[in-house]
Amino acid sequence: MYTKCIFFYFVWSFSLKCVNIINRIGGVMTEEEKNKIIEKENLYLEEGIPKKKQKNKTMLLVFTFILFVVVTAVTSYIVMNYFVVKNKNLNVDTNGDGWPDLNVDTDGDKICNVNCDTNKDNKPDYNIGYKNIVVSYFNVDTDGDGKPDFNIINQDTNSDGVCDINCDIDNDNKPDINVDFDGDGEVDLNIDLDGDNKCDINCDFLGNRYATVNLDQDGDLKADINIDTNNDGIPDININYGSDYVTPVFNVDKNNDGVADFNLINQLDSTGRCVLNCDVDNNGWPETNIDIDGDGVADINLYIDDAKVPKLNIDTTGNGKANLNVDTNNDMKADINIDIDNDGKPDINLDVNGDLKSDINVDRNNDGVADFNLTNQLDNTGKCILNCYINNNVKGMPEYNIDIDGDGKYDINIDLDGDKIVDANIDIDFDGIIDSNKIDTSVLFKSLTENTNVSISDKTVKVSYLDNVDFSKDKIVNGWKKTKKLMVINNTNNDIIYDINWNDVINNFGYGNRPYYELIVDGKQLVNLNNQLPYPVNNGQAIVKGLIVKANSKNEIVLNYVYKPLNNYDDGKLFYSVLEVRPN
Repeated sequence: MYTKCIFFYFVWSFSLKCVNIINRIGGVMTEEEKNKIIEKENLYLEEGIPKKKQKNKTMLLVFTFILFVVVTAVTSYIVMNYFVVKNKNLNVDTNGDGWPDLNVDTDGDKICNVNCDTNKDNKPDYNIGYKNIVVSYFNVDTDGDGKPDFNIINQDTNSDGVCDINCDIDNDNKPDINVDFDGDGEVDLNIDLDGDNKCDINCDFLGNRYATVNLDQDGDLKADINIDTNNDGIPDININYGSDYVTPVFNVDKNNDGVADFNLINQLDSTGRCVLNCDVDNNGWPETNIDIDGDGVADINLYIDDAKVPKLNIDTTGNGKANLNVDTNNDMKADINIDIDNDGKPDINLDVNGDLKSDINVDRNNDGVADFNLTNQLDNTGKCILNCYINNNVKGMPEYNIDIDGDGKYDINIDLDGDKIVDANIDIDFDGIIDSNKIDTSVLFKSLTENTNVSISDKTVKVSYLDNVDFSKDKIVNGWKKTKKLMVINNTNNDIIYDINWNDVINNFGYGNRPYYELIVDGKQLVNLNNQLPYPVNNGQAIVKGLIVKANSKNEIVLNYVYKPLNNYDDGKLFYSVLEVRPN
């Protein structure tokens, strides 16, 4: 706009100057004055032409020049408006969060792909994403004509004049309640039962496409777990721990009167100090001194001082079982899986088979130093041969060539060819029991930072360790970034449609401090950086669905991670996952 104003100012000034010259020449003045003006402005009259004709010819020339300037100005305006303004209208950030949310060009071809605004009212009209997720879910244009064809917003299915599906209640052209994600005509999220334009069940308050509050598990249109009674977006009764999203654990309402009766959150002692099921960050879920079975005794994430930081029986996986600094004899001292440097990984007395006994890095004299059956034992060439880590100790436990009994010979998860890939005596769940003796090593890979290939046919492929992120080793701070790549190769003569799912997730970051990620396929952003890494409850859930790899071709999958936490409490925490490539 500023550039346009300057441009037209010069056109206007020049035009005024030309008009002034014409008026002065055509007015009453002496021959000497006219000649001075003509000489000064470089206007020379031809000899032999009468003065009146000379004057008319001069005026015609000046008028023609002014007309040329005006035409040029109009043309320039049109060009600027078409090219400059058009490009400025791409990737618009309407809410000032630093991420484009209107007219988003995901592939860099200068054409809108998501949240496209056709009438320039700063509201999306077709290919509309959900919240800040830049993926087309609503008003999808299937034929490329710029008009919505699929999963339309504000559907009135019973012709009563009231919206039933994908209802936009705040007039921003994005659905808010009764949201249908798959276009099957059935509402999936933010369901309004009473017509008051407020979510009653399966409410998504985080904007991540998953219900977190008022979950209806049995389909009876009544909230069963994580029930929010005061509409503040935080659960009040029948709160689930997060391991199965089925069973209420805290603030259980036994008699269905809307009041918590069992295993209450924030139970205080006589001094007003929280001693059981303490919600440290006021998010509705307890973080410390958690009583899983409701017997009045803390089972996991015990803190033993006023720091409100778990010291014993720490559950880093969210499954309700302690796996770090485990106190086996109730003497308030850690006995197994002891983390001595507070990096969220065990250092001594590692229990790899779940029998509550130390197997690896055993500290025999209780001096805090491992004495027996050590990890990362090397041969004379520097190659690890016993109790080895695959990728800088992601889990804090050895992952291949594991010696259970300390006899100096590996027992489980054996690497036969030295490529750091398990080939035999495979213990999938680390219980010390062999689950499989064979594995297709063609679908597992050993590098996270290099381009990695996986062949896809009609079988599900688990891409192990693609997402191993050792945050403590990277010493991440706010702004930390990392990129992982995967090539999905189709060597068949048919196109293959596939999904990419989360599996085997480990995540001990606090809820608001989870790192963010984006997923890019062949240069197109399908999941944007507003999405945070999942918890174990998300196992089996799809990151993206319906990807197509053409016959005898390949797809490049790129995962970008960014760490931008609310605080530094979770610096050095652990995230681990297996990506599953599943053909449809």
